[in-house]
Amino acid sequence: MLDNKVVFEIQNLYLNYGNKGYFKIKTITSTQPLCTEIISFLNYNFDNFSEYLMWFTKFFTSYIIYTGETDINKFEINTFYPYIEIEKLAKKYYYEIKSDLEHGQKLFSEFIDYIFNIN
Repeated sequence: MLDNKVVFEIQNLYLNYGNKGYFKIKTITSTQPLCTEIISFLNYNFDNFSEYLMWFTKFFTSYIIYTGETDINKFEINTFYPYIEIEKLAKKYYYEIKSDLEHGQKLFSEFIDYIFNIN
C-alpha cells in the first residue's frame, strides 16, 4: 500500500494524444511556494476532465483517501503505469473528488475575498 508521504512524478504524459505516456510514483518531493499552488487551484476548471486529471495526477497521493484498498493496492513505488490506468482511476472517483475540489475552491475564494476585502 502507498504511504501518504510518497509523491509521484509524471513522465511522458501527453493528455492531448490519448493513451501515450506513463505515470510513476516516486519517493522524492518537490516544493513550490504555497501561493503558486493556491492560485493554480483557484484557476482550474474541474468541469473539464483534462484539467481535473492534471490536478489529480499532480496531487495523486492526496486522493488515496477516496480510493478503496483494492484500487490503491494496484500501485507500487518506482513502477511505471500506463496512462490509461491512471485515467480509469481518476474517472472512477471523478464526481466525488470534483465535488470536494469545487467546494475547496469556493472556500478559498471566499477567504481571499474576505482577507483582502475584495467584495
